[in-house]
Amino acid sequence: MPLLIVTGLLLLYGILALFSVSVHESFTTTLSLIAKGTFDGEASNYFYFFKQLNNLIYVAVLAYIAYITPLKIFKNEKFLIFVSVIVLIFQLLVFTPLGTTLGGARGWLNIPGLPSIQPVEFFKIGYVIFISRWFIRKEHLLNSGSILKKFFVLNALLFLIFALIPDLGSVLIMAITGVIIGVYAGISIKNIARMFLIGAGGLGLVIRGFLGLNNSYCKEIPLNERPSICRYTYIANRIEVYINPDSDESGQNASRQGRQALIAIGGGGFFGNGYGKGLQKFGYIPEAQSDFIFSAYAEEVGFFGISILFILYGLLIYYTVIKIGQVRDNFFKYISIGLLSLIIVGAFVHIGVNIQLLPNTGLTLPFISYGGTSLMANVVSVILLYKILYLDPHKTY
Repeated sequence: MPLLIVTGLLLLYGILALFSVSVHESFTTTLSLIAKGTFDGEASNYFYFFKQLNNLIYVAVLAYIAYITPLKIFKNEKFLIFVSVIVLIFQLLVFTPLGTTLGGARGWLNIPGLPSIQPVEFFKIGYVIFISRWFIRKEHLLNSGSILKKFFVLNALLFLIFALIPDLGSVLIMAITGVIIGVYAGISIKNIARMFLIGAGGLGLVIRGFLGLNNSYCKEIPLNERPSICRYTYIANRIEVYINPDSDESGQNASRQGRQALIAIGGGGFFGNGYGKGLQKFGYIPEAQSDFIFSAYAEEVGFFGISILFILYGLLIYYTVIKIGQVRDNFFKYISIGLLSLIIVGAFVHIGVNIQLLPNTGLTLPFISYGGTSLMANVVSVILLYKILYLDPHKTY
């Protein structure tokens, strides 16, 4: 029960934050939709707030489904294959006319009658289950050369899908989560370091290639006339802007995001400027309701208010970790480690971007940012954690 209470408090914290920081983005978005003829009514300051409340209905439905689903079904090979195929199909649909590009990444599905879906959020949960199952099968051979090569190749193929979107943030979270599960399962730090160096080297070469393509070819073409290959250069461009802010070709937009985020955090001081009294959310910080909600809200509630968020995340870790040792089934033990890692690593990456420790990845803050699919996936993860850790941790399936 403590795990669910903490999750409820995180959701409440997120609703309060979104109500305040999304007013400008809500107003400008509804104005744009009215101009396009796709929104009935007047411009609203609370567009994203009410949409998030609506998202909570879908969250409740999925949470109930996750709660009544027996855990033993996750050991059923046919079920796992079926779910994997469905999730993969949804992921590949983003490349069809149903797919939508936001922030340079073609990662959303617009299906009539449903809210926008970001399949990668459920893919992450599927990845945790898949990799946990794989570790159980190879449990006594994890440090052999052939098994490590297969582990590396399998991950490389999975991550290739998201390189095509492209979605650097999701690749980063899944890679770190896979490493955490691997270390817990018994892969030596030495072997993890080897795979990390190989992967980092390969990623570095890819980024270097895209930077070269961007600088020698794509930059010479107007933004609205660039061929599809140039959309893959935005990741390299974000990293280049992170290293050298003056290199930003988009009117100082990407580098401005980081500067304004730091101004907001610094301006909040210890107690903040007051709830609803932040200034940076009024167009200075783009995507204040999602990608930069941490900095936008930090301006209003200061270090004191943000510390409450850190405490809640800390309690989420605490109430998970104290129970993991009691789980007898290693498969579900690995799943628990993975699901917790998805949430906490996602939070660290989001905050790291906001305080300029990392280049912009476009990731939301778990339970806090606007976003229906990410909220659904995070709550489903907690429900699965609750079932594994608190309902019957001593059971084997």
